[in-house]
Amino acid sequence: MSKNKLPKLLDNEWRLRLEHYKGVVTTEQSQWLESLLGSEDDFSFHLKKCWSCSEFIAMWCSKNPEKFRQLVSSGELYRSYKKDEMNERLTQDL
Repeated sequence: MSKNKLPKLLDNEWRLRLEHYKGVVTTEQSQWLESLLGSEDDFSFHLKKCWSCSEFIAMWCSKNPEKFRQLVSSGELYRSYKKDEMNERLTQDL
């Protein structure tokens, strides 16, 4: 199996969750995600892996597409966090 290829079972989950996302978000939001998935880069692979392994994350992104887009665009998903930093940020957001 290639480095960036999901096993068939996970690929099936990915496709189901992507179709759900496309069915509940706006056309513009769907097109935005499709534009990111157009290349086989690390983001595409990691999103496929993440959504196929976590129904919770996939559904959260579908229910909060603007927040999901903001997290991707801001780079927040690509950086490491210091100990307790995420807890502090979540507490502030609540």
